[in-house]
Order: sequence, then structure tokens, then C-alpha cells
Amino acid sequence: MYIRILFFLTITLYFLGISTVFLPSHNRIKGHRLGCFLAGLASFLLIIIGSSLLIGATDNISLFNLENTFFKLELDKLNSFFIVILGLVGTITSIYAYSYGLSYKNDKLKILTAEYNLFLLTMCLVLVAYNALAFLVVWEFMAIASFLLVNHEQYNRVTWQAAYQYILMTNLGTAFIVGAFFLLSVNNFTSLDFSVFQENQFNSQNNSLIFFLSLIGFATKAGLVPLHVWLPKAHPVAPTHVSALMSAVMLKMAVYGFLRFILDFLGTPDFSWGIATLFLGLISALVGALYLQVETDIKKLLAYSSIEHLGIIFSAIGAGLIFSYDQNLYWASICYLAAIVHSFNHAIIKTTLFLVAGCIIHSTHTRNIEHMGGLLRFLPVTSKCALVASMSICALPFTAGFLGEWLLLIGLVKLPIIVHSHNIQLLIILSIIMFGLTSALALAGFVRFFAIIFLGKLRSNLIQKNLHESGKSMLLAISIPSIICLLSGFFSSSLLDFASNILPLKLELSPYFSLITLNSTSSFNPLILTIILVTLIGVLYYSLKTSPTKQVQEVWSCGIHPNQRMQYSATGFSEPIRRVFSFFLKPEQRFSYLLTNGHNKKMLFKTDIHYVITEKIYEPLQRLLVRIAGLLRRIQAGGVQLYISYVLIALIFVLLYGAR
Repeated sequence: MYIRILFFLTITLYFLGISTVFLPSHNRIKGHRLGCFLAGLASFLLIIIGSSLLIGATDNISLFNLENTFFKLELDKLNSFFIVILGLVGTITSIYAYSYGLSYKNDKLKILTAEYNLFLLTMCLVLVAYNALAFLVVWEFMAIASFLLVNHEQYNRVTWQAAYQYILMTNLGTAFIVGAFFLLSVNNFTSLDFSVFQENQFNSQNNSLIFFLSLIGFATKAGLVPLHVWLPKAHPVAPTHVSALMSAVMLKMAVYGFLRFILDFLGTPDFSWGIATLFLGLISALVGALYLQVETDIKKLLAYSSIEHLGIIFSAIGAGLIFSYDQNLYWASICYLAAIVHSFNHAIIKTTLFLVAGCIIHSTHTRNIEHMGGLLRFLPVTSKCALVASMSICALPFTAGFLGEWLLLIGLVKLPIIVHSHNIQLLIILSIIMFGLTSALALAGFVRFFAIIFLGKLRSNLIQKNLHESGKSMLLAISIPSIICLLSGFFSSSLLDFASNILPLKLELSPYFSLITLNSTSSFNPLILTIILVTLIGVLYYSLKTSPTKQVQEVWSCGIHPNQRMQYSATGFSEPIRRVFSFFLKPEQRFSYLLTNGHNKKMLFKTDIHYVITEKIYEPLQRLLVRIAGLLRRIQAGGVQLYISYVLIALIFVLLYGAR
């Protein structure tokens, strides 16, 4: 009963946050702070609501069910886990927005705060909607709210172009989801409730069509290749806390919806479902990891990282579908658990990284990492949080990203054993190679990310005078998820137990449990490990502080004191990878010379990357649509007599068809 009360209190708080837009203009700063406080409080209540159901004995709680209407809200184990993710990230971004939003001085600050609360509210309703029509309605409201936030600075041409491309792609995905729900409801027109879909039985042909419609629809929302073109454009132009919310939570709405279909609605999967999902995910992960190597816009780089990790999540679901087809429920649950755990960890990591990026942009006033460097000395708190998040996103042991990717890896290694076809075994071995290559590229990409931004010397004298740490609320907001990244890595057994409540099969993870997590019965005790690491870090810190730091000459540079031009740039760092993958990235190098002081020449070097998928798929499609529109325009242009003739011709065809 108290969960229902807390839920309606949460919804009320979000509505109050939206209503701050009606406050007078002279109170916009107070209204913004009030809106952030209400959003943070409501999001914190979501953590309590979701956790209470996950650790409790109750499987379902009806929140709202109005008779003879489509509006049904219900909590179960699956949506409760994603409610916790939404609540945690919403709380952190609300703390961050408290100071960050003040950079919007005019009336747009009120609108931003209201839209932010609306976005959180619609995502919450998407998760608890337990009826197909209710789900689709709030799904579309979520798309509209996110579109408004992406288009917040609509006076900028790049912004509104990205926003309209985003809303076009998300509506395309929604069309496929509508088709999937329509086919689910074909056999039962009396109710569109999820509980009815769970009981229905469908033929295999219908099932496959429903699956692939849902896969395309949710893959579009998740930004999987080749449906990803909106994501690297929309994330950079949105306000930073909105970018974090979109990457960490909104993309997980697609994961939630897809899991709802395959776990609740479709029953025993077909083998082709698993193969299609596995390779769609791995190709997306590999492409995302490649593009983050060559990107110099810090927010666009993180957007490509989101494509990579959503690909990993979907590939884990694909592996689980293959195991389910073979009736191997234990290993299927391992793979589904990998997707669920990685959804949580990626949400926390990407929240940290986007908010860190916001702090860097706030200080340097640029998104181009080529102009950064040496920020470790000027932004000590931000740099430490960035280091923890970078280690976690690379899935290094004892950090948040490790557990999900390790579970997927052991699942992929197990797959060839259960598959009897040699051709399929070769495909699965190829998937293991692709996964390993993706992980290596991600590691190299975030070594580049941290080294170029925080190490070395300042690459531009223009930003030196502005360098400073962000406000206290922004630093608090990046510190909280950084600590969670470490806790999730050290105490992964607790997270594993928490997430496994979603699955109907209670896993007995021994003997694999000691390989994938750390608990008191394994050979590594988290408390002892923490003491050892703290001791080692203390010794290292003390030795560095007490060692002599004065250096008379720079030996490696022949005694010349190095300057900002004698260090690797972001472009130079990624040059080997650009050369190896030039067949896909298609880099174009350009040289130019400028005269300085009338006679000296200064050489400029620039590398441009061609986005093959955009050039080969979307640009030809755009040209085709323009041509079709031109033809239709000729047909459309005319007098009343012409339109009447169209109607008569159509009528004649209908009569002839009826007579036949």
C-alpha cells in the first residue's frame, strides 16, 4: 500500500516541477532551483519504490487501473529494476542541474526546468504502463519531451537540424513498435493489457514477425547501427544533464521494451532471433568503438561510446535468445543477467562521463578535445571522477563495467559448445573476436580521452585564464556516480543478487560465481582487497610527493624544454587505428600553408572522416525521397477538375475490383 502512495507522491512532485514554468520571470532562478529540488526528490522516491519491490516477496503491484479504460499502471520485477536506474540517474542529474542550469539566464531557464521534469515523468510512466495503448501514448510523450530538450537552443541551425532528425527517427521506430503491438493484439481485441499478451499463444510465423518489428523499433530508440545516425547529433546539442539522462536512461527504455517482448510476450524464441540480435549488437558495438577513436568533440565521442555499449547489451540479449532456443535456461539467464547488469552499470558510468564533460566544457568553453590538455592540475576533482569513469567504461577489473562484459564473455565462450552446426560455430567464434576487438578499441579510445584532456600541457593558451572547477553541486553530482562505479566493482555480488530478482529462474552461480564476482566465500575478499589497494595508493602518493621533482633538462627532447606543440594531439593519437581501418573510416587528409611574418610558412594539417553509413544509405535515400516528392508535387499541382478526375479514376478501379 505504501508503494502506491509513494508512487502518486512521485507523480505529484514531477507535476509540481513542471508547473514552475508558470512562476513570474523575476523568480526564474528560484523556480529553477525549486524544480530541480522537486525532480531530485521525486527521483529519490523512485529508488525506494523500485528497490522495495525487487527485494520484496511481491511480484506485481497494481498502481492504477481505471475500469473500461486503457490506462493501467503496474509494477513488476522487470520495470522495478529500470525504475531504480531512472531514480538514481534522475537524482544525480537534478543535483547537477541545480548549478548547471543557471547558465541559461533568460526565460528559457524556466522552460528547461519544466521540460526536464516532464522528461523524467514520461520515462517513469513508460516503465509502469501495463497496457499497449498506454505504453505507446506515454512513449510518444517521452519522444516529444526529449525532442523539446534537444531543441532547447533552437536558434542554432545545428541544434534544430539534429532535433528534427531525432524526432523523425524516433517516430520511425515507434511505427515498428505499433506494428508489433498490433500483431500481438490480433488474436484478442478485448484487451490490450500486458497480462493478456503474456497468456496468449501465437503461431511461429507471427512470432517471428512480431520479434523483428520490435527489434527494429527498439533498436532505433537504442541507436544501434545502422539506425544510429540521430544519436551522435542529438546528444551533443542537448544541455549536458539532459545528454546524461538520454544516454543513461532513455536508451535503456529500448532495452526494457525489448526485454518485455522477449521475456513476457513471445515465448520460446527462434534460433534466427538470437543470431540477428547478437550480430546487430556486436556490429553496433564495433562501429561505435571505431568512431569514438577518431572523434574530437567530447560529447559526440561519448555518444559513440553509448552506441558501443548499447550494442554490447543487445548482443548479450542475443546470446540469451540462442541459449533459450536450446532450452538451456541456466546460461540464457546468465546472458540476460549480463544485459541487465550492464544496463545499470552503463547508466552510472555514462552519467559520470557526460556530467564530467559538462564540467570541462563549463571551464574551457570548448567541446574540442584538441584544445585541451593538462587539465589535471586545474580540475583535480573532475579529473579523478573522469579517471574512475574511464576505467569503468573500459571494463577494467574491480570497476562497474567489468561484471556485465565478463558475464557476456563467458556466455559467448559457452555458445559454440551447444551449437552443433560447424558454420554457426564459426559465426559464434567470429562474434567472440568482434567482442574482443571492440573491448580493445574502447580501451584505446578512453586512454586517448583521458590522456589528451587531462595529461600533458595545455594545447591552447586561450582557455588557460578561464580554467576553474565547477560549482559545488556539480562536483557533488559527478562524485556520487564515481563512488558508485567503485562500489559496484568491489561488491559486484550484491548487484548480481539484486539484478537476478528480475529473472524467473533463481540462479545457482557456483562454480562460475567465484569467477565472475567477489564475495566472502571466494579467494578475494572485498574488504581485504580494499585495504590493500588503499595502502598501495597511499605508498605511491607518498613516494611521488617526497621524490625530487626538479628536472634541469628534458633528456628525451635533446635538452629542449617541450612546449604544447611537442605532444600528441587527439588526431595523432588515433592515427594508427585510422590507417588500419581506413577501408571503413575513409580518412581524408588535407594540408595547407599560411605565410607568417611575410616569409615563414606554417603548415596546417587536418583529417576528415567520412561516415560511410550516412553516405551510402541515408544520403541516397534522402535524394530518392526528394525525387518522389517532386513527382508527387506535379500530380498535386492542378485545378479542382483535376482532383475530381482523380476521385473518378479511383472510383472506377474500386468498382472494377468489386465486380471481379
